[in-house]
Amino acid sequence: QAKTARQVLAAAERNMTDATELNYDFRNPFVICGATYVPIYRGQKDVSCPYCTSRFVPTQEGQLCTVCELSVVGADASGLLCSPSQIR
Repeated sequence: QAKTARQVLAAAERNMTDATELNYDFRNPFVICGATYVPIYRGQKDVSCPYCTSRFVPTQEGQLCTVCELSVVGADASGLLCSPSQIR
């Protein structure tokens, strides 16, 4: 195990970079998809969970929400209502 640990340490010291290419435009406001973790920029189509209001890319419509695991993404529902004043 010590030999393996030394090999891993040597490999990490040779390649000392954690750089990862990110796919987003920092000048454009966005939210993150709750399932795929890709940015959804302002003006792009998205769907949301009616219970927790998490936002998702349109391909996730009809799937179980990965955030709350209680509702179907894009379903037509009132969501969580805590008081009578929230009813429209």
